[in-house]
Amino acid sequence: MGLMAKLFGQTEPNHPELDAGSDAARRLKEHLEPLNRLADEFKGERMELVPSEQGGYVFVGNPPKQFALAWIEDGAVRHFKALVDEGNISPMLLEKLVEKLTEAYDVSKEAPRFKASIGEHTVVVVPDATLETNVRRLIDEVNATVRRKKEKAAAGGDH
Repeated sequence: MGLMAKLFGQTEPNHPELDAGSDAARRLKEHLEPLNRLADEFKGERMELVPSEQGGYVFVGNPPKQFALAWIEDGAVRHFKALVDEGNISPMLLEKLVEKLTEAYDVSKEAPRFKASIGEHTVVVVPDATLETNVRRLIDEVNATVRRKKEKAAAGGDH
């Protein structure tokens, strides 16, 4: 949870511990190193982790109102800020994506939530297949857009 939330007395609901034998816990263990890097990067911020076979998607902040999204892809930590900074997606496309992510989050807002430790950090875990599928679809769309943009730039650079 961020500093401002702590100052104003907002507290995280007391979610039950994630069952160590669950599929979500298995996924966390399989991707512990990159998840730990991600948790270190966003230290002090509230994080909701949606486990996936690829590693997971992390809503950082206070979704659905104010959040960033980070994810694990091929063992690396990714997030939209880097894609914007690199010029791979426009701020307008990012805004549309955030709207779609907000809708995806809202669909699953009643899904059970658990707490788990990633290194020295406590995160909220949302093992919801619908949310995972919807976020993965949106990330895949962004990756496809970035790939097309890079291919177009490479083709234009050859002439």
